[in-house]
Amino acid sequence: MTRVPSRWLAPVLLAAWTGSASAYKCTEVPAGGWTLWWAPREVTVLQHVRCSSDLADRAACHAAITRSMASWTDVACTDFTFIDGGDTEDERAGYDWRHPEANRNTIVFREGDPADPWDTWPHQAGALAITTVTFNSRSGRILDADIEVNAVPRTGGRRYTWAICPDDGSGCGGANDVENTITHELGHVLGLDHPAVPDATMYASAQPGETKKRTLDTDDENGVCAIYPPGQAATPCVPATGGGVTPHIRALRSCDDTSQSPCEQRTLFGVRMGCAASGGGLPWAAALALLLLRWARRGR
Repeated sequence: MTRVPSRWLAPVLLAAWTGSASAYKCTEVPAGGWTLWWAPREVTVLQHVRCSSDLADRAACHAAITRSMASWTDVACTDFTFIDGGDTEDERAGYDWRHPEANRNTIVFREGDPADPWDTWPHQAGALAITTVTFNSRSGRILDADIEVNAVPRTGGRRYTWAICPDDGSGCGGANDVENTITHELGHVLGLDHPAVPDATMYASAQPGETKKRTLDTDDENGVCAIYPPGQAATPCVPATGGGVTPHIRALRSCDDTSQSPCEQRTLFGVRMGCAASGGGLPWAAALALLLLRWARRGR
């Protein structure tokens, strides 16, 4: 298992599409303009067995993530379903283009165990979480998605901490709520981006102890229902035209953070990664970067 050399990586800042009659945003394919979507209506997601070591009760941690999946699955105007695939010991993220049948959609907490070569954070140091979505560039069809959550110590020993907060967010101190964060990241998995609706789960602003993103806003529901209407094929916000882009398997990252350490422009594996803080509030940076191939992954 080797990582793709940096010369194979092609960074491009992504835009997001917003419908004229709605505020939700869908993620665009760069140089194409069409948006991302899943063909299967049931998407299985696995959770790494470790979850977060900040939580002594790992079953409770896993249950919080399962609730995040249910928040999207339970929307009445769509039949899109996240299937909880249970635990996995495989902590690799990305897409194995050589063995596409072996890819899995996973959620994993990175904690920086020096004895584990995969338990690292090769992303922007200030990123709270990274969602990597791999898709066909000609159609926008999503092939794979993985969520990585940052708990790796940074310079000075500081790191993001994680908790299952009470519903009102009290008593969490400076910790981030697992369910709040994962519900947001699963929206990126679906193909949604950050809208300008402060109450939306997909809104690009959060702070430690926040819990309101656990519950979807009407804007979030409108987005998932527009892409995945019940009993019909997926309807991308902007359908592909079939031309203009040479087909590739590509991946994009959604970089989310808090104002404690916003994402910045920095170089990673020799590639300039874009991540800019949104204006005002406490931003989870609303930035996306395209990678031609992030790294080869997991022949199972």
